Amino acid sequence: NNAPRYATCKAVGDVRCLSLSKSDFELSVPKGLLDETASKRKEETDAKVTAVEAAKTEEVETPVQKSEEKTEEEKQKEAEANAPPPQVGYEILASMNETKVFGKYDPSKLETYLLDGEFEMRFAMDRASFYGLPKWKQSNMKRMLKLY
Repeated sequence: NNAPRYATCKAVGDVRCLSLSKSDFELSVPKGLLDETASKRKEETDAKVTAVEAAKTEEVETPVQKSEEKTEEEKQKEAEANAPPPQVGYEILASMNETKVFGKYDPSKLETYLLDGEFEMRFAMDRASFYGLPKWKQSNMKRMLKLY
């Protein structure tokens, strides 16, 4: 819904406060993340309703029957859902890590989603050099950048 949102926070040091309009918020979230979340919730609800209805009528489809009935549109949506998420800017990844809301992004590999230029700027090296470092050093660098 479009009702205003409010939050009460207690600062424990210097603070920079930001205010986002709905349109600015939607621009800051990776494209499709909000739709993906709503879509998943709808799919889960629909699956539960279908299961309840099937149990009532005792007509349960087998997985083979269900997969054979997939349309091209469903196959395309499935392929899109399995596609890796797009690369995004550092601020978006850092905010995902702070809020612990990751969507399709793997929280243990946030650095892989950084735009190439930002990766080199933040880590002061290219990806090949970074992944050539010992794991502990990679982890320390990611932790310093709040991507871990």
